[in-house]
Amino acid sequence: MPAKSFHIDNRLQNVGDIQRSYLWEVFFPNIENIIGSSFPSSNGTEGMSVRCRSMVLPGRGVEVIPTNFMGMRQFFAGRVNFSHQVNMLLEEFEDQGVMKALYAWQQLMFDANPSNDATAGGSTANGKRGVGGVGGYAQDIILIMYKYDKTEQTNKITFKNAFPTMVSDVGLDYGSNDAVRFNVNFSYDYWVISTVDSNKKVGKG
Repeated sequence: MPAKSFHIDNRLQNVGDIQRSYLWEVFFPNIENIIGSSFPSSNGTEGMSVRCRSMVLPGRGVEVIPTNFMGMRQFFAGRVNFSHQVNMLLEEFEDQGVMKALYAWQQLMFDANPSNDATAGGSTANGKRGVGGVGGYAQDIILIMYKYDKTEQTNKITFKNAFPTMVSDVGLDYGSNDAVRFNVNFSYDYWVISTVDSNKKVGKG
């Protein structure tokens, strides 16, 4: 085995640039099916994308199955383990698009103000949960990372069948000088590494 070089330039010259934590966007490809015209100045996915200020790259684990033999223990890989929750910070504009979009999404799952008492407490989504934002309230969410030259990274993260589970309270204060921001938790089934075309349609990775 050849000796390693300790000259950093020689070892890193073919690695490429570092991934920066601020070069990313999040997309909701089919959100118009869910929130309608909540953003009067732009389409739904653009309206949500430009308002998202922070989120996370998701983790993933494997559950362990233990067994015993003689005086030793052995461990085998079991089920995959996802957190099933992703948090986003969404900044509000004067069009109140975030508030209207999240309200419409939550109302689709559980109608808290029905026009007919007989429909109180039920989902108004035609397909109920649905798949990927088509015919229901579950929506694929795509996280795209960018290179330093602003071109898209090849691999994207797709959160499958997501929907908002909690919108936190937002404090209003005469003494503050800050924007209104909604802290939102989304539930999802699992995430995958995938490819996305220019129209933000998801393909297999």
